[in-house]
Amino acid sequence: EEIDCGGECMSCEIRRLRPILARPVTLFRVGERTTALLEFQNPNATYGASEFRYTLTLLGSEGETIHSLERTSFIYPTEIKYMFDAEVGDAPAFAVAEVMIHPESVVWKSISEFPLARTQVRNVRVEFDPVKRQAVVTGAVSNDNPFPLRRANIVGVAMNSFGLPLAASKTLLQDIAPGEERSFRVVIPEILLDTLSERDVKLFVEAGR
Repeated sequence: EEIDCGGECMSCEIRRLRPILARPVTLFRVGERTTALLEFQNPNATYGASEFRYTLTLLGSEGETIHSLERTSFIYPTEIKYMFDAEVGDAPAFAVAEVMIHPESVVWKSISEFPLARTQVRNVRVEFDPVKRQAVVTGAVSNDNPFPLRRANIVGVAMNSFGLPLAASKTLLQDIAPGEERSFRVVIPEILLDTLSERDVKLFVEAGR
């Protein structure tokens, strides 16, 4: 046992890994679109997922499927990852009774094969526009790795005093060279500015090699 089973099989170390966790999805209505903020957590310290697939399904009050989509992503060891999706559909958020999300088809890689991509966010500034009811977040992100980053999604989330998301948005940076610092701008729309301060706006970086 755990030495030689006589054929090819999944390693015992991978078989004992805990699954990727999907937190409850938050839906927002922005103009005519419904958008979603997703949160995944990898509870494993020695393995990340270089790829996994997930299905996001919106159900109505009768259990009918309003909208369904499939995506692929990745997650590093012990990472808590926020993702913003602006293509959830045009059904109003209030018509959605339940949101189902299922991570699957995970490609596990050891931490030596798939280490965390290191980034730093600097010079963050938040400006509120009461006319447009939006927050504009600017700053710079640096690639602190010896390899280029193919993409970096900068996700901005406005949260209330209980730490619950009120609105979110993202911007995409591509092809960041090793040691490079790149400026970014994230516009978070449809928020009640009188309830927010700069400390209520959080940034999360999804960096892909």
